[in-house]
Amino acid sequence: MSIVKISGLDLLNPHQSCRRSVVFFASRTHRCIIMVLLFLTGPEIYSGLADEKIRRDATVKAVEKVMPSVVNIRTEILLERRDFYYDLLWEYFGPYYRGRPAESTYSLGSGVIIHKSGYILTNAHVINRASRVEVILHDGTRYDADPVAGMRSTDVALLKIQDEKPLPPFQSIDFASEDDLMLGETVLALGNPFGLGSSVSRGILSSKNRRPPMEDKPLDIEDWLQTDAAINPGNSGGALVNSNGELIGINTSIISVSGGADGIGFAIPIDIVKYVFREIIQNGEVIRGYVGISAEINYRGLGVLVNGIIPGSPAD
Repeated sequence: MSIVKISGLDLLNPHQSCRRSVVFFASRTHRCIIMVLLFLTGPEIYSGLADEKIRRDATVKAVEKVMPSVVNIRTEILLERRDFYYDLLWEYFGPYYRGRPAESTYSLGSGVIIHKSGYILTNAHVINRASRVEVILHDGTRYDADPVAGMRSTDVALLKIQDEKPLPPFQSIDFASEDDLMLGETVLALGNPFGLGSSVSRGILSSKNRRPPMEDKPLDIEDWLQTDAAINPGNSGGALVNSNGELIGINTSIISVSGGADGIGFAIPIDIVKYVFREIIQNGEVIRGYVGISAEINYRGLGVLVNGIIPGSPAD
């Protein structure tokens, strides 16, 4: 590589040997060094800008859209310790015996802002028995939150952010259309795994109609969403979204041998969530249609053999 004179400017000739340029750069001015740097890095700068457009695919855009709506949930549970002598000492000393002070335990989970006024959707088991609920937004802002409604049988709960000062409008998530699911499509699980903070994992929608057990008892949900996106402890209550950044489910549980993410995670479908809260708002509880009869399980004939009627039911 050598120097070529053009209109009084020293430019680099790329057709010459680089061996001569080593000696030259050690003895010439900084102008030549700057020219070399521009010559070498210029194309990389322009290619980097073009590469950024390629890298910002649908997944990246979905994460940028959804992440501000996903919150970390921290709950405090007060446990009252009663030892062997508690009842005996309380009987003799009454209110003068204070016993052992209550101890606090903490748990972590995730949630999704579904309305700009501060309503948050999460799992019921995330806030179960909590004496205090704190939510941490994506930008690190902390608020207390109060439970509004929830059902253990469907494992969904609704929180409302509370603060002494007027609350700003929060960025809420968009809901996907009901039954707008494609088996094998890309899905993203967002939440707070192991308390590490906002995190995202990617997978596919593995099934639209699973029914996994929870604590040895099945939840009252017929069609779970199954995904191989990593769902770990702390992800419960977080968002499962499609590549458009629309909420399709609430991350709830996993089946694991190792205790970590083994590629089998489950989420509550968003149409079930909509139904539950629509019933809660209208009726104060979830009312499901039922007949009120018991049937013979081993009956092999046509129809159903009724062997009992539940008192007070529609069949009574």
